[in-house]
Amino acid sequence: MSKGSIAIIGSGVSGLVAAKSLLEKGLKPVVFEKSNCIGGLWNYGKSGGSPLYSSLKTNVSKQMMAFSDYPFERDIADFPTHDQVIGYLKGYAQKFDLVQYIVFGAEVMQVEFTDTQFKLTIRRHTARKGDQLETAFYDKLVVATGRFDVPNIPPIPGLESFSGSVMHSKYYDTPDTYKGKSVLVVGAAASGTDIAAELHGVASSVSLSVRTAPWVIPKRIGGRPADHSLSWLKAHIPKKIREKGFRNILIKEYIKRGAPAKINDWPFQAPAVDLDRTRLVPNDAIIELLINQKVTIYPAVKSVESNRITFTSGDSILADAIILATGYQTVFPFFRAQDIRVTDNYIGLYQQIFHPHHPDLAFIGVANIVGAALPLMEIQSRYMSEVFAENVLLPSSRTILEKIASHKQLCEQKQIDPMRVQALSYLDEIAGIIGVSPKLLANTEILKELVMGPLSAFRYRLNGPGSNTKEARKHIKDTAILS
Repeated sequence: MSKGSIAIIGSGVSGLVAAKSLLEKGLKPVVFEKSNCIGGLWNYGKSGGSPLYSSLKTNVSKQMMAFSDYPFERDIADFPTHDQVIGYLKGYAQKFDLVQYIVFGAEVMQVEFTDTQFKLTIRRHTARKGDQLETAFYDKLVVATGRFDVPNIPPIPGLESFSGSVMHSKYYDTPDTYKGKSVLVVGAAASGTDIAAELHGVASSVSLSVRTAPWVIPKRIGGRPADHSLSWLKAHIPKKIREKGFRNILIKEYIKRGAPAKINDWPFQAPAVDLDRTRLVPNDAIIELLINQKVTIYPAVKSVESNRITFTSGDSILADAIILATGYQTVFPFFRAQDIRVTDNYIGLYQQIFHPHHPDLAFIGVANIVGAALPLMEIQSRYMSEVFAENVLLPSSRTILEKIASHKQLCEQKQIDPMRVQALSYLDEIAGIIGVSPKLLANTEILKELVMGPLSAFRYRLNGPGSNTKEARKHIKDTAILS
């Protein structure tokens, strides 16, 4: 089958699953990877610019993180280390024979749009010839470069005057550098809470500054991974009832861990649960440190002067070091500004995948998912491959533009991130478009597990194109038993 030439930029998670999905449809891509290895950010090593740190473990369970047709090995813990994740990705690439399609040491420097194709300028590096520039033309293009490369440095008044050290969390590795120091960590997402917890006992004091208070949730609730608790049945309970019930569960879990019985007596405010806005951050260690006030939480930083940091509450502290766990900018340096515009990390894409004016241009993995990222990248890749293989048609350009505009307007009204998607609703929507939604009546053998069990990606291999019903049922049963 030939549907035109296809290039993929990047061989991280999104690049690998994009290549595999295209190959399933008989399409053979060329994958350009600037480094000499696969796996993208999961290749730990500060010399390569990885945002990983030495002690990192996933905050999503392996059962929910796995691709729909490639489970993690049984002897790996529920929350894998970064070494285990890169091993998983290498195994995935080997099983589906992906490496032969990757050109290593090939950095895409520029992408230009012609009338019918994409012109790529590529810098190739070889030991014999060194760096050389090449050009190549492709009919279709997949951008799979991820969202975690260019650090976001917030505009904090006086930060340049700080007398201590300032570093973005991308460059953090171990707590040793901060022995005996007073450290402020700015940002309370996954990396910020991990780093703050790890610094305790090494630094003389640790403080955490948050612009909007998240719910730090236990990695396990009721003896099982917390992300196993959401089921298809629970997801269809009215949102307000679900939010109230989940908040009550979290309060009980905090009290079990030593928080006062009355939440008004907690040393920090227990935020509301709004599934559209509230950030849920799994981290066991930081919960007990916050409860016991061994890590102090403050609101946003108002200003910095020498070694004094003042917060919007009026409180101030003295610090020796600041670690900015303030996220990343969505950047595509190979596109010209007039071709691709990104504003405040937002890029208007149809279903968070397809460019509205260039349907042969797809982005995999730029959406901000509430849940596991790998299944999102996979379902996006399966949709992209069906479109590129001409098995599924996109709506008209007018419809696409209208849907992008209405989605952005709705998000602005709700004051939520337009790139944020909820795992189940988003994956189910895409699954419905490409015909791989799980059919309950066709799977009565595992009906209970489908309706009441954890929402692993294996449900999207039960029916439709690319299905492997027997294997999918087995893994769905196994995951439900583990829960």
